[in-house]
Amino acid sequence: MPRPMARSQPHRSQPQKALHPGANPSSTSLSYHHLPPLLSSPATQSAFCPSQLYTFHPSPIYLELQMESNAMVLARNAGQVDVTDQRLFITPDSPMDSILYLSNSFTLINLIPIETLVEILSHLKRGAGFNGDLVNATHVCKHWREVALRAPDLWNEIKLDDLGPAEVFLKRSQNLPLSLFVGASVEGILPDVADVLRPHLHRVRSFSGDFERLSDLLTFPDMFEEPVPVQKLSLYLTDRALAEATPNHDVYESFPVVQPFLFPSVRELTITNSPGLTLYGFENLTILNLEGSLPDVDTITEALAVCGASLTELNINGSSSIDFGVGRLFPPEADLTRLKTLFLRLDTAEISFALLGNLTFPATCAVTIDVFVDEQNPFNDILPVACLGGLRRFFVGWDDALGRVLRVRGWRDLQAKEPSLTMSILGGERFDNPVLADWPMDVGDVDVLEVDLGGFEPMTSFSAGLRHFGRLETVHLIRPGRAGIAALLQDLQDGTDDEERIWRYCAFLLNIVLSSFDWYDGFPRAIGPIVDGRMTQVGPQFSLVLLNARDRAGSLHSFRMDCNRNVQLLELTV
Repeated sequence: MPRPMARSQPHRSQPQKALHPGANPSSTSLSYHHLPPLLSSPATQSAFCPSQLYTFHPSPIYLELQMESNAMVLARNAGQVDVTDQRLFITPDSPMDSILYLSNSFTLINLIPIETLVEILSHLKRGAGFNGDLVNATHVCKHWREVALRAPDLWNEIKLDDLGPAEVFLKRSQNLPLSLFVGASVEGILPDVADVLRPHLHRVRSFSGDFERLSDLLTFPDMFEEPVPVQKLSLYLTDRALAEATPNHDVYESFPVVQPFLFPSVRELTITNSPGLTLYGFENLTILNLEGSLPDVDTITEALAVCGASLTELNINGSSSIDFGVGRLFPPEADLTRLKTLFLRLDTAEISFALLGNLTFPATCAVTIDVFVDEQNPFNDILPVACLGGLRRFFVGWDDALGRVLRVRGWRDLQAKEPSLTMSILGGERFDNPVLADWPMDVGDVDVLEVDLGGFEPMTSFSAGLRHFGRLETVHLIRPGRAGIAALLQDLQDGTDDEERIWRYCAFLLNIVLSSFDWYDGFPRAIGPIVDGRMTQVGPQFSLVLLNARDRAGSLHSFRMDCNRNVQLLELTV
């Protein structure tokens, strides 16, 4: 029997000492692992196992060293250099940390691309002052540390409370724009913090301050010895600082007590807990965020009037009030000519719409309002605000996921996908019917009304709410139960009591749409007189549309066959 052929042994290069001038066996910069060159002998190629393609993924370090080794092999084969010129090998005298470092470079976690590792580390950034996880990551291994320290965008969010780490972050951030945060006593870090920041003031783009005491708010500008190009400014007052600032007349009249010349480039301003509000000097603001405890509605309005020509985004989420003791003949107004988005969430509907009543903004502005209600008719004494008028399509319905929150949407353009108005009425479980008797906006121009009952049965009729929709052409009832359908049909019946009939107020109503509902045997008897009566009044323009009607009894088809009425059956589910 012939003996099996011996397997070819892979090429192994022998360790050699560095012979170039100045070589130091203990130097980590000159002690590298001599990797097997890819361009070696045929014996090496025949011994290569294809499975290595699936088990080995070279890291950037490996590729760099491999390319350098290949270059040396090509040069040696061409007779251009001597083998002793190679510098890529581990000598017997190499320090252990060099060997471990090169060994770690082939672990799976270190084989990912450098850009990917930097992206992973960037997710450890949680804002200025909260980068403890990022610092800890630099102590995992030498490779991670070198990658992190060479990525300046990981270090440009800096907390100034501890000046030692702050100086390190400033150095590592190189020349990138800076985001600064201070949460400690400002007086405790002055004047040292000014000295640390002086060479970097031209890089500051964002500053956030959490002020425990009023004195911190008044002294924080001393950290900056010259105007800084801050674009985002955020000021937070704790309850203690707010209590100290409220009785201080000078602070109340000039809050946020920031000298405009110090921050001439601010475009986004965030204030949390404000005793007063004066925005003189911030005429170029584009984004304003007001949160927490806020001054009264008139004070907010006067402040908005200062920067009304530049604001594009306004977010107000907090507690305000109405100052009934002012006794002004003419309430203040703010014309926000460039506003694109508005979010409003205040304590009560009365306060929210008192502020909206003072504002004017473009019809293209997307308005989002969260309203808290504690009574069945919260808008009874609220006059419709002009800035929310002009709606052509109106949607109201229950949000099942949020537990009987009433969702309202309004469109000024019937073809638009995004609504002009989005309103969430929190506490909607108090309502007997989603079509409220009063609305805080003018709905007289609405053409299409969509009501999503979500399977909930209304306890009252729709006539009280529909009386406001004088130009209504289409009513679309979505997911009505049997009682919901009965309530609508009862309101639509043509009887002698005109005060309770929808036709008296909705003279232009031509289309009734019911969708996602269960057909029942009594439906033809209830709807037949309504369709006949309305077609007699307006002719064949009137239509009844049934969408996704679930007919379990099989009588829906016969209803259409037996009745000479303008009925459209779409998406019929039997």
